[in-house]
Amino acid sequence: MRSLAAFACILVLAGCGNDAETSDLSAAQAVQRTCEEVLAGIDDFNEHDLDGTIAHFVDAVPSAEAYAMLSPEPEARALLDAVRYYADLPEEDYLKASRTSSEFARHKAVTLSQCAAGEPIDGGVGTPT
Repeated sequence: MRSLAAFACILVLAGCGNDAETSDLSAAQAVQRTCEEVLAGIDDFNEHDLDGTIAHFVDAVPSAEAYAMLSPEPEARALLDAVRYYADLPEEDYLKASRTSSEFARHKAVTLSQCAAGEPIDGGVGTPT
């Protein structure tokens, strides 16, 4: 029984991926921070900087995780899934995936619909132009 309690304490201390920078965020702050990184990643992708693209999506993961934990809305989980997809997509697969992958297209629709010009609106609706 003692080992089970110790294991439970370890899980609690692990914090489900939340780090010190995201532990005090509100849902609105978490989605704002996520969208700032997402839009910077999109800008880098449009400039053909795939290293920068991936780095921004990796940087967006903690705040997207915080948002998904803080918000009961399914959009929060969808944004986390999209951010993780782009963060984990190997650089050598980005261009082909952007042209041919339905999964890439689905996640693109999520990120664009939730991050409007760096300012999420009511939890994230709108499309940047």
